[in-house]
Amino acid sequence: MKLTLKQASDKLGITVKALRYRIKAQGLEPEMEDGIHGKRYVLNEDQMTLLGTLPSATDEDAVRNYSSSTQDRSEESREARHPQDPESAQYRFQDPAQERFEQRSMPSIPVDIYKHTQEALREALALSREQREDRLEAERKAEEAQENAMRMAYRVQELTHELNSQRNLLSENAESLVEKQAKVKELEDFKAQEKAKLEELERQRREVERKLQEAEESARKATEEAQERSEKLKAAEAELEARKERDRWPFWKRWFS
Repeated sequence: MKLTLKQASDKLGITVKALRYRIKAQGLEPEMEDGIHGKRYVLNEDQMTLLGTLPSATDEDAVRNYSSSTQDRSEESREARHPQDPESAQYRFQDPAQERFEQRSMPSIPVDIYKHTQEALREALALSREQREDRLEAERKAEEAQENAMRMAYRVQELTHELNSQRNLLSENAESLVEKQAKVKELEDFKAQEKAKLEELERQRREVERKLQEAEESARKATEEAQERSEKLKAAEAELEARKERDRWPFWKRWFS
């Protein structure tokens, strides 16, 4: 199983910079492979095993600080013990072998200095852990912020899609409303035309009824006139018959009638 530098540093509990220091100190050569954002270094299990045996960068810095502070205090103690011996100091400065011998023959570190150093180391380790926890917390918050941003982006896309759907639906409804209004107007025009036709037919019917009434009145008058003429004709015929009958009477009868 291969791990990236970030994954390996999280697994070992150190920073990426400290991991690079370990790789350089151990003389390892990480492999390079294609990642999401380009080329990246990866470590295999054997390299992780070798890197897990080295001290952390914080411990190394603390050891170096402890050694330098101890050497400074040793030099100060030597100068305090031999304040009136400048020649020996000059001789020690000029003779490196003698200087190393005197350093090896120095007395042991006092207990209070050792305790103070241990306390400083513990504080440095605690500070390193706090910084690592703060860094992990910051990374976690950054990941959460990125996830929230992605969720918001997805939500914005969904809302945009929904708004587009609503806009399309509204446009379709508007088109259907326009079509319905056109159909309603067409129906109203058709009704108006039909109403005009009905009014025209009603007027024609009334005209026909009026003409029929006039014709009936004329026929009635003609019938009455015909009846009068028939009666007059009958009266004339009766009178003519009477005259003919009188003409057939004898003279004396006509004379006395």
